Amino acid sequence: MLNPIGFKYFINVFKYSLLETFCNGKILFMFLIVVAILVGIWGNAMNIEWYNSAHGVHTLSNPRMEAIHLMMSVIAITAIIFTYYTIKRIIKELN
Repeated sequence: MLNPIGFKYFINVFKYSLLETFCNGKILFMFLIVVAILVGIWGNAMNIEWYNSAHGVHTLSNPRMEAIHLMMSVIAITAIIFTYYTIKRIIKELN
């Protein structure tokens, strides 16, 4: 169990690591790429929906729901990568 001073130190290191990780140029570039991927996924789903309605294609799947599931997966993977880099920086600061 951490004493109160050690816990406050850990919280300060966590805040510093989170800020330093987020302000890193590589991570900002990663977030820009993720936004571009999400826009591309949504645009593709809308094109598939338009194509299906314009050409009379009847499918059992809904392109919007498939796009939402894919976008949630991309966001989850991005969150895991960001958390990994934050924890890595915390361990580096604590040593």
